[in-house]
Amino acid sequence: MNLADLRRDYSRSGIRRADLLPDAVAQFQLWQQQAIEAALPEPNAMTLATVDSDGSPAARIVLLKGLDVRGFHFYTNYESDKARQLEGHPVAALVFHWVELDAAPAHDAHEHRGGIAQLYEQIPHMLFQVRFGRARGD
Repeated sequence: MNLADLRRDYSRSGIRRADLLPDAVAQFQLWQQQAIEAALPEPNAMTLATVDSDGSPAARIVLLKGLDVRGFHFYTNYESDKARQLEGHPVAALVFHWVELDAAPAHDAHEHRGGIAQLYEQIPHMLFQVRFGRARGD
């Protein structure tokens, strides 16, 4: 089997600015609802990419716990590598991989980049937000 032959045709993919809602939160909520209605497994799962003190990248799957005008919210343990990386370099990228949404090929993957901030210090696990920065749909 040739792995290159497994590539899906993405020529239909892409997000046109004219098709987007003016409100970024409302737009993402629309896509999230479509993923939920399509019964995708773990529609709130996202890849969180960070860098360590040496600039080496790290990525892992986390679950979206909330979304509002402040950004995307997720939890992490204070002692985790992820928390240390976010404290040392408060930027991250998130990717939602929803290739199953064939009816809406522009939703294959969503990438969001932005600054990181801890929302609440008094809870045992950190709730971080990725503030809205640059979003890509390709």
